[in-house]
Amino acid sequence: MLTSSRTPAAYLANLKPILDAATVTRTTWLRALNAMAEDEDIGERTSEATALAIRTREQFNEARRALNQMTAPDMYRDMERALDGWLEALAGSCDQLANAVGPITADQVNASRRKLKEAAQQADKFNAERASIITVGGPPPVDVPDEPGESIGNNKRLIVLTVLGLVLMIVALYFAFGALGTSSTQVPNRGPNGGVIEKRVFQRSDILDRLQKEIAGRQVAWLNPDVKLVEPDRIIISGSIQGPTGPIPAEAELQMGVTDNGQPKLTAIRVNATGVQLPTGALDALTKRTDEANKTLPQQLAPNQFVRKLYVDKDTVVAEIETVGGTPGPGTPAATPGTKPGG
Repeated sequence: MLTSSRTPAAYLANLKPILDAATVTRTTWLRALNAMAEDEDIGERTSEATALAIRTREQFNEARRALNQMTAPDMYRDMERALDGWLEALAGSCDQLANAVGPITADQVNASRRKLKEAAQQADKFNAERASIITVGGPPPVDVPDEPGESIGNNKRLIVLTVLGLVLMIVALYFAFGALGTSSTQVPNRGPNGGVIEKRVFQRSDILDRLQKEIAGRQVAWLNPDVKLVEPDRIIISGSIQGPTGPIPAEAELQMGVTDNGQPKLTAIRVNATGVQLPTGALDALTKRTDEANKTLPQQLAPNQFVRKLYVDKDTVVAEIETVGGTPGPGTPAATPGTKPGG
């Protein structure tokens, strides 16, 4: 019997066999359902099919019981609830056949197949929660292939990059639109659209403070965070991720820039962890998070605002924002060119 797991490493070690067993059971059940769907005489095999459905349902329920016997650390509770929902949905896919009265029909088999496919939505929730935690050697994502024989697992078994990407995006661009600006000055020249250009300056200490608050608020397993600004346009965020035996130093690097239409842009440059072989998809995962931020975070700009420059100047980040036909920046009063607003 699995016992309560008080540390992340112990919890993940106990969680892995539960997830592995459930994934194998699901694959076996999927293959059986596909075979039943092709069997023209499935009604004659009702006893066999019902027995299999009952046995499979019990295996899924046993996985749920094992999961519920453990106590998840705070950072894993949402992930655990999502996993429990997946196991519950898998067990539910067996009900149609396990509770069948009389000969089983093709419609009942197809109903079970649909229920199994719907369980994939719960798997997506688990994967999303799993992807919100940074850990090494953690639970693999739930793969739900439509057909048996597709690979389950592979290098996804090693999870290193997760919410790190999302947090980096929020922190790296959030300040650029006025949330953390420590000074704001209008510059004499006009922008390409004839608007006033405002220069906003953001201290590294403010950016780090924002990062720390995001990590605390999201219960991210990212220890000892630090921010390094490198001219002309790099942001490097370092810290430690929780490994199976202790913290592992990790680092991610982003490049700031601006698109041709005045939108801020981040590019993922690298991600690495000391002494750990990262999955080949680690940088791709960071790139995906970056792309998501590039689509959503610019919405913090007003419709009449455009980023003209976004760069590092010593220990600060500078954003030059053009405002066309309006007051520069949300809540920022107009100022005489070359002076600070309100000065």
